[in-house]
Amino acid sequence: MKSESTYHALLARGIDSATANHLIDSKISLNKLKTLSLDKLLRCGLNENQANLILKEERPPIPIETVKKLIFESRSICCICRDRNKPFIIHHIIDWEKSRDNSEKNLVVLCLNDHGETHSKHSLSQNLTPQLIKDSKTKWIKRVGELDSEAVSNLLVEGSRWDYINHARLIELANNLQIQLNKTKLFETLFSHKVLDHRGYLTQDFISKAKRKPYMYDFGFGLQLYEHHKELLESIIKRLQIVDLKSTWSKTQFTTWLKPGMFFAFQGASYFKKGKKLIGKEIRECYRQAKKIKLSFTINAWEATSCSAWVDSMSGHKSITAICFLRGLSKRNGILQVNTSCLCIGSYFKSFPSSRDQLNAIFSYPEEFGNDGMIDNN
Repeated sequence: MKSESTYHALLARGIDSATANHLIDSKISLNKLKTLSLDKLLRCGLNENQANLILKEERPPIPIETVKKLIFESRSICCICRDRNKPFIIHHIIDWEKSRDNSEKNLVVLCLNDHGETHSKHSLSQNLTPQLIKDSKTKWIKRVGELDSEAVSNLLVEGSRWDYINHARLIELANNLQIQLNKTKLFETLFSHKVLDHRGYLTQDFISKAKRKPYMYDFGFGLQLYEHHKELLESIIKRLQIVDLKSTWSKTQFTTWLKPGMFFAFQGASYFKKGKKLIGKEIRECYRQAKKIKLSFTINAWEATSCSAWVDSMSGHKSITAICFLRGLSKRNGILQVNTSCLCIGSYFKSFPSSRDQLNAIFSYPEEFGNDGMIDNN
């Protein structure tokens, strides 16, 4: 989108968000700005410093990918006051004139008030040291990331369920996060019937018998095993940092927000295609394609959690909620290929709130903030 690229280009050149939006609404492009005199730039709403940055460009613009990442990680909110209603600017923690550093580590999103304080000489500004700004940035980015995970963990409503759980990935993550497999509510029941061993792993005897079934939960204690795995999965989701892509589906988000090894959640219409069927394995390919982005993964449908999931929920064209692990990104014939490994698939989930909605909610409760060594954290 042209306005989006103009917006990012203006932010990259030291223009604040309110002025950038005003220029875009006035249909004034960056190229046009460069042709205007200082007097006309001032009349367009720029201050003298911003006008000189446009005219002289003595400072190279911040890389656009860096701008996008800063906006995403902060949700366009100042890390000092955390006031979502204030316009913001991208600030150099160590002044450009001193550092010559346009890297992400030297940049932060600040509201105009706090940005002004960093350049002021009065006593209040002395609190906004480079180190405090760095610490505040780190804490705010961490909190925003937690909100994504909270949004995902609050998905369940009556009637919703997990249709597929990647068992190997589940065990791996539980071990990495030090979640004990043998401490769930139904472990003792499953252990006593030799479905699980003392560590919480599936027994070889159970696996041998289950492989003869169409799906692994198709036995007398299948519901209990599902509840056991569901409890583990939802404990993992609460601890994982998961990027929320529910409300966004664009190349910018995938290429800027995600890196290989990260987990993300999405909802939307997807296609399932049946493949080879072996003992204890039934390969199905899944993909979602929209806006020149194709996200794909392969699952073992033998790990479907119910008959309806195996027969219906993971076949044909279905609307799903999924949490995936990004393997890599590539381009083919103009299509961004998003190669992933799927942790879980669910259906009949509510549309989970975006992190922006979560931010709106938490700002209704100022007591959540404060007491963390930051200035007036609301």
